[in-house]
Amino acid sequence: MIVLIWYGLSNSIILTTKWLYNNYFSYPLTVTLYYNGVASILAAALSYHPKFRSTIQPLSRAQFFSYVLPIGVMTALEIGASNVALRILSVSFGTILKGMGPIFTFLWGLVFGLETFSWRISICLFAIAFGIVIASLGEGHEFELLGFCLQLFSTCLGGLRWATTHRLLLQAPASEGDNNTNSHTEHMSALNATVYTAPTTTLSILPVALILEGAQVVQHELAYGVKEALIVWTTMTVIASWVFCLIMSEYWLVGATSSLALSVAAVFKELLTIGAGILLFSDHVDLLNVTGFSICQVGILSYVYLRYDSSVAYEAVELETHHGNGTTTTGAPPEMPPGHVPQEEDDPSEECFVDETDNIEMSQSGRVRHRVKHEDGHYT
Repeated sequence: MIVLIWYGLSNSIILTTKWLYNNYFSYPLTVTLYYNGVASILAAALSYHPKFRSTIQPLSRAQFFSYVLPIGVMTALEIGASNVALRILSVSFGTILKGMGPIFTFLWGLVFGLETFSWRISICLFAIAFGIVIASLGEGHEFELLGFCLQLFSTCLGGLRWATTHRLLLQAPASEGDNNTNSHTEHMSALNATVYTAPTTTLSILPVALILEGAQVVQHELAYGVKEALIVWTTMTVIASWVFCLIMSEYWLVGATSSLALSVAAVFKELLTIGAGILLFSDHVDLLNVTGFSICQVGILSYVYLRYDSSVAYEAVELETHHGNGTTTTGAPPEMPPGHVPQEEDDPSEECFVDETDNIEMSQSGRVRHRVKHEDGHYT
């Protein structure tokens, strides 16, 4: 369900923003600034709600400088470059270029130790990249080098940003200074991450937007009437609320899956964006575009199959490892079986599960111990 919401929000934001650029307000940096500013306000307001207040935890100095600040700067650069490219490229071609996302996410995941190198996954990602190249050839004389480079730069930053976000969400919120960064089992929540990263993104893009577009935006507002200004800022406010929901859903999905899985899922949804671009903005798509995108989808489906297959195999190994003689050790069952006794040695808090038939005692941590039954009936 969250994935469907994410698909709908992302496509709605792209298409509505493109409409805004074409008809009313073609200042991508200012638009990006406004989107993230409103998202920051919404995140802060939501954090004061009694239901969510307890989820907001303090941030350590190390987390801020290692994760939050870089994420904010990268988000500003990524969205800014993507919005500028959106003015130059068609929606369809810009969307096809975003299909390079899994390549960069995988490479950054290798750098950060979030991914393990696999030839099969590499071949799938190569198929995605090859499809992008074929689709690019379909642009022909309409090929725009600046827009191409900006979108590719934005996609590369997106991969780095999501790999960094994945690491941030694996961190536990600091509770007492900077010394417990990883001491908790509870990971950082989506709202907690948004509260810290959205304002950082806003502040990062503010000086760039003021320098490059500030004067033009003022002239634009003075030149046009109240009616147009009302349309522009109302539309931008609605889109900004979508951006907030999109950020929350993305953080939740990255925390629940992985940055690479989200990146691959993002390419799959681009089919809807391309179709909408053709219908709404009369984007030109030829045979090479379609062929390239089809190759991308084959690579994506292969990747999804490999990940699903490996996860099933992993679960089977875990099940085989942690099951012995019909007794599970992966956690306490809802009802304790007969013969359940507390562990008295090593760790009093650790519970054990006993197979009375083979006189085997196994703890939750996986330690196996044979029990000896004495004449008086007790075990040691």
